[in-house]
Amino acid sequence: MALRSLRFPSICFLALGLLNVSLLPNGLRAANAPIVTADETPVYVAKVNFDEFRKTTIGEKLMSLVEAMAKEELGGEGDAVQKITEGLGFNPMEELQSVTVMADSRYLPDESLKVVVGLGKTTGNLEGLALTLPGYDSEEIGEHTIHSAYLDGQRAFATIRESGGNKQVVAAMSRSNLMDLLDDKGGKAPALPNGESTLLQIHASDLPPQLKEEFGENQPLNTAIKLISSFMVVVTADDDSFGVTVRLNATSEKKADQIKQLAQGARALLSLMEDELKQDKDFMAVKSILDEVKFGHEGKTFSASVDVPEQFIMKFLKEEAGLPL
Repeated sequence: MALRSLRFPSICFLALGLLNVSLLPNGLRAANAPIVTADETPVYVAKVNFDEFRKTTIGEKLMSLVEAMAKEELGGEGDAVQKITEGLGFNPMEELQSVTVMADSRYLPDESLKVVVGLGKTTGNLEGLALTLPGYDSEEIGEHTIHSAYLDGQRAFATIRESGGNKQVVAAMSRSNLMDLLDDKGGKAPALPNGESTLLQIHASDLPPQLKEEFGENQPLNTAIKLISSFMVVVTADDDSFGVTVRLNATSEKKADQIKQLAQGARALLSLMEDELKQDKDFMAVKSILDEVKFGHEGKTFSASVDVPEQFIMKFLKEEAGLPL
C-alpha cells in the first residue's frame, strides 16, 4: 500500500511537470494573456481551460470518474482525493487551471514540445516529488531551478515560476527550449479568441507531413488537405451545449470556396442517404447536428460552426468510448 501511495503522486508530478500523462497550460492568471511574447509563432498550439471544463456536466462526471480511477490505483482504500492531496500538497482537481502545449517543428514535434501548466497559488510538494523521478538532476540558472529527469529514454526539463500571483510549471524536451520559454523567446501563441466559456483552442500554422501522407496521393481527402495552409478549432461551453467552430485557411480565395463547396456537397450526400438509413438512430442523430452547421467563406478563410448538445457527447462517451459516466 505504501509503495502504491508513493507511486501515484510521482506519476502526477511527471504528468504535470514533465509531459508524461496528459501534457497539461496556462492558468488562472492568464486566460486572456499570451504565454510568451516573441514574434515567432509556433507551428502548433493547443490550450485547454480545465477551470471552465469542470463547470460543465460532462466535466463534473469526468472528474468523478478520475477520482474513482485514483481510488482504484490506491487500492480502493479511503478517500483517494484526500490521499492525493496529501501527497502532492494540493488538490489537482481544484488547482489545475489550464494547459498550453506548443511545438515549433512540423517534422519532429516531440523534440520541440513545450508546455506551460497553470496552477493556483501553490505547487505543493512537486519539487520534492521530483527527486523520485528516474535520472533526476537539477541546476540553478539565474533565478530558476531547472529540474530534469528521463522520459521514455530522453531527458526532459521543467521549472516552476510565478506569474500574476499564481504558479506555472514550464516544461520542454530540451534545456534550450525551456530557457527560450523563460526568456520569452519560445514563440508566441497566436491571437486566439478568448472568453470565459472557452474550453479548448487548437491552432496549426501548417499541417504535419505525416497527415498529408496518410491518405495517399490519389485519395480525395488528401486532395482536400492540400488545399489547407492552416487551421484553428475553438470549443466553447454554453448552458447544455458545446459550440464548435473550425476555421480553415486555404492557399487562395478560390481554394477556400472549393472547400466550402466540398463541405456543402458532403452534407447534401448525407441527405440522399437518409431514406436508406432513417432507421439508424446514430446516423440520424449525427445528421441532425450536421444539418445545423453554418458554413462561411471570406477571402482565403472557410469556417464551419455548430452547437453540439451535451447529451449527444455524453451518449458518445458512454457507448463508443465505453466510459462509465
